[in-house]
Amino acid sequence: MIAVGARFAEGGNYYIFTVFILTYLSEQLDLSRQVGLTGVMVAAAVDIAVIPLWGALSDRVGRRPVFIGGALFMAAFAGPFFLLVDTRSPVLICLALVVVMAFGHGPVFGPLAAFYAELFPARVRYSGVSIGYQAGSVVLGGFTPMLATSLIVWSGGASWSLMLLVAAGALIAAATMVAAPETFRRSLDAEPGGDAPDGATPDGATPDGAPSPEAVPTSN
Repeated sequence: MIAVGARFAEGGNYYIFTVFILTYLSEQLDLSRQVGLTGVMVAAAVDIAVIPLWGALSDRVGRRPVFIGGALFMAAFAGPFFLLVDTRSPVLICLALVVVMAFGHGPVFGPLAAFYAELFPARVRYSGVSIGYQAGSVVLGGFTPMLATSLIVWSGGASWSLMLLVAAGALIAAATMVAAPETFRRSLDAEPGGDAPDGATPDGATPDGAPSPEAVPTSN
């Protein structure tokens, strides 16, 4: 459930910003499809550049703080995002996409692969990661754009319904990670609950590779 819940921000909302937005701009706002395609391409290029940086930051401070920060930013920016998009200004639309992808999607996607690998013990890691990730892809990636389209029709074209959808998905992901264990110091060979203590690796060595005092045998 943690593996699926974490994907509400990265998987579900990602398809709002990259797939549904194209239809929203062309059908709802009567803009050229090129406006959306250009904005998504520019935002994707920026996202590619920042994802490794967010991943590297999670190696230093932990997966949870980076992910939760990105999810909360995504929830808070849902309103401003659609307000900028609704201006119909190509520049502001592109800016909105760049900001949400760089500071919302980037920090929730950057740590995710490492988090998944560290979340499951070695004996079930491949199946656990695959089932969790792909279940999220099928459910969230497949149905979120459809749900967004239905909400637009139901709300009479008002974008507040989309703001709530994006914010809800991001908050579900943030709540999932609050409940999840921190994994960035966990050995990939460790079983659940086998996190290493702060300042030491699971084999008893300190981060610089030297054995900790407890790991050094003493002689009588």
